[in-house]
Amino acid sequence: MVVRAHFNGLIPRNPFAQFRISPNVKERELLTEDELKAVMTYEFTDPRLAYIRDLFVFASFTALSFVDIKELTNDRIVEVNGEKWIISKRRKTGVPFQVKLLDIHLQIIERYRPFQENNFVFPNLNLLVYLQAVEEDDTRMRCE
Repeated sequence: MVVRAHFNGLIPRNPFAQFRISPNVKERELLTEDELKAVMTYEFTDPRLAYIRDLFVFASFTALSFVDIKELTNDRIVEVNGEKWIISKRRKTGVPFQVKLLDIHLQIIERYRPFQENNFVFPNLNLLVYLQAVEEDDTRMRCE
């Protein structure tokens, strides 16, 4: 708007011409291999927490966002040269992606196959419900 006003002679100069915004980028802290193994092998008594753990592990190894995992359907898993792949597009950006499924992915998918509905790989994904389960477990652990 200001550039247009300056171009049309409505203001003598662009007051923001020398103004630059530098993004405040934070380095993300990654889990170590040992920390990820500890998460993968932890046995939860609450099946909801085990489901959350499995989704987290699946996301960690595929680099898929929650919404991409939520919308993952069986028809997006294809076999190419004897190996299973996820071939789809990111929901947020529409950018195509391919992810080779490793044994850990296939084990997690098979674990929840009996519960699949409407061709979705991971059924009943309601983030709020699962976050509440994590919060309840955290509160219970703090009280013990």
